[in-house]
Amino acid sequence: MSASLSDTLRRLERCHQWYEVRFRRLRDLVKTLPEETQKAYWNIVANGTADWRETHTYEGHMNRLCHERDGANKRAEDLEMMLARMVRVTRSSEDPAVASLRAQARTLLKKSGILRKAG
Repeated sequence: MSASLSDTLRRLERCHQWYEVRFRRLRDLVKTLPEETQKAYWNIVANGTADWRETHTYEGHMNRLCHERDGANKRAEDLEMMLARMVRVTRSSEDPAVASLRAQARTLLKKSGILRKAG
């Protein structure tokens, strides 16, 4: 075996030992932490992030945020339409509780701008 190959193998073995010692010390230290912190630590070791569902790239993070925003916008639109329908359906009710809820819904709809659209 050549000297350079032997030297490379020796350095590689030393590197493995170096990381093994540190990793063992970290593993022993993590065992003393609360379970939730342990999970976060091992997720960081494995994936680079504390939450296993979180992407480790900026692009992936932005895509997730855009998807969440779109979903929230859709839910808000659905809620606005339901409130508008409720206001229309309950117009004839004389019950004070229904009238109070209808007034609150109308206020929300005015703030959102949907009241002008729905009529």
